[in-house]
Amino acid sequence: MKIIAGNLYPIKWALRFIALLSLSLPGTLTLAQEGGIEVFSAEPLFQKGWRLSVSQIYQNKEGQRSGTRHVTDAQHRTFDSHRTVLGVDYAFYHNYSVTLLVPWVTKVEESNKGSTQPTLHSSGLGDVAGLFKYALIQEHWESSAYHFAIIGGLEFPTAQTNLRDHGIRLPTRMQPGSGSWDPLIAVATNLELDLWRFDALALVKHNTEGAQQVTEGDFYLASLSGTWRFLHAKYPGPTGNLKLGFQWRHQERGSIDGVTDWNSGRDEIIGLIGTTWHPSPDTDITFTLDYPFYRYHKGVQLDRRLRIFLALGIRF
Repeated sequence: MKIIAGNLYPIKWALRFIALLSLSLPGTLTLAQEGGIEVFSAEPLFQKGWRLSVSQIYQNKEGQRSGTRHVTDAQHRTFDSHRTVLGVDYAFYHNYSVTLLVPWVTKVEESNKGSTQPTLHSSGLGDVAGLFKYALIQEHWESSAYHFAIIGGLEFPTAQTNLRDHGIRLPTRMQPGSGSWDPLIAVATNLELDLWRFDALALVKHNTEGAQQVTEGDFYLASLSGTWRFLHAKYPGPTGNLKLGFQWRHQERGSIDGVTDWNSGRDEIIGLIGTTWHPSPDTDITFTLDYPFYRYHKGVQLDRRLRIFLALGIRF
């Protein structure tokens, strides 16, 4: 770890940060596996040791959209998913860490059309993901810092893909997992200036063929956020911050048995607001709310609405 003093270094690294943003934002992917706390942050989780976290993620879809237009859904469906994710992080050196994310997934799709349109329900272990992070650059100076990291991972087909409800096999969208081996790679960078921190992420996930000969389209994500630390007590006192950010998410059209699924693929621009609290140095509490204020759906698809993320982490 290199300690740098001098007033010119924050300006130098601010310029490098802007340059890296210009390289990383235009072409990237979405988070392959949701869960964990700052798994995709450029800053190392901690110097050495373990952290266990539990995340609760809720997402809602309602109505239909084609392109940017709302279209009538004759079945008046609503879709809700709940993911409870156990995260296990291990930092074995100050710039290397590994993460295992183990989700339990519950999905419910309801129709208000009548009893002839049954409610679909599934619940079970989701697809487990393993991630590796290497903090390639760490520069520190008085009250400020710069980080750049490379993150790679793989989503494993550990979930069931043949669950049945009302005597019929559920469609792929309702299964706990995809049945595919899905690698991902990401680059992340952040710049800390006193009480402010700016993060950027570019990620791509390649989805292979899964159960029922369904292949989801490759996923790309780019995000930019700013964080302000509004509470900063002397160590080991509590700290708290407020985060505002934007994400661009792009998913290509998928296929079924080698034939293009024309009702798949999307582009979204998402706004998010969140807060993180550290009541003690070994405790992390995170809450995030996001909503897509722009979405373009290829073909006709259920419309994604609200997403809520809540997590608790304990380091030891």
